[in-house]
Amino acid sequence: MSGNDSISIVMPTYNRAEALRSTLPDLFEVEGVAEIIVVNDGSSDDTARVLAAADDPRLRVIRHESRRGAPAARNTGVGAATGSWVLFGEDDCCLPPDYALTLRSEAELHGGAIVAAPWLNVPSKDERLATVRSRRANGVERIGLDTHPSTFPTRTLETPFLPALALIRRDVFDDVSFCTGFRGNAYREETDFFVTAAREGFRCLLTPSTASFQAAQWPGGQRTGRLRYEYWVWRNNRMFLARHGDWLRAQGYIRSRSRSEIEFVSRRIGMRARGRVRALLGAEQ
Repeated sequence: MSGNDSISIVMPTYNRAEALRSTLPDLFEVEGVAEIIVVNDGSSDDTARVLAAADDPRLRVIRHESRRGAPAARNTGVGAATGSWVLFGEDDCCLPPDYALTLRSEAELHGGAIVAAPWLNVPSKDERLATVRSRRANGVERIGLDTHPSTFPTRTLETPFLPALALIRRDVFDDVSFCTGFRGNAYREETDFFVTAAREGFRCLLTPSTASFQAAQWPGGQRTGRLRYEYWVWRNNRMFLARHGDWLRAQGYIRSRSRSEIEFVSRRIGMRARGRVRALLGAEQ
């Protein structure tokens, strides 16, 4: 691999030792990757021990002595990366072996600075191929602000509304970094980055050529109580709209900032209510 096209994986993690035991082996199988940088964001569990035991010469571990949050961890990883492309990983997700190379090919083919693929909550490896085929067959022509990350486009589309596991050309980081003002669960941190990049003139793409997968759910990370989680969702979404609301309205993605806030809160309440009903029905069966 030449220096012009090398790929660095950057992955933040916090108190996810159990998840890393499961997902690191798959991460090491991703093809075309020159280095894997894991930023241990002040973990207090066995994360450091799990990383120290990992057997891959490409692995580099950086530790924050105290927790600084996912956006800061991403910035730390990017600052240490040497590749011409940076691929972000998630400690509870798995990537197909050709994920990085497929994204880079799509970026080069379509002139993209940032490219991502749909993210699917399909823990079972046996079900992933069939799920991808089904979702791809029902692709859409437009991706909006709150389009679910499992949605496939009919073709590679230009949009700043991308799933988190994106491949980003190195020069993007000369102008854009992750905003550390997104706190708690850091909701909207990635969307804020992608929208900022789009506003700076970088082409953002979503491709149906591959997908990433939720491996399972583990404790640690940004998990917290429901009310606290929803507070940070509301707070970070409000901050996101304050930063980008006028641009989103001018581009036709939202009608107005205030209307978007109201609709967002309404959707979150409805989603939580439906989840509560399903849980109650399941308990009665």
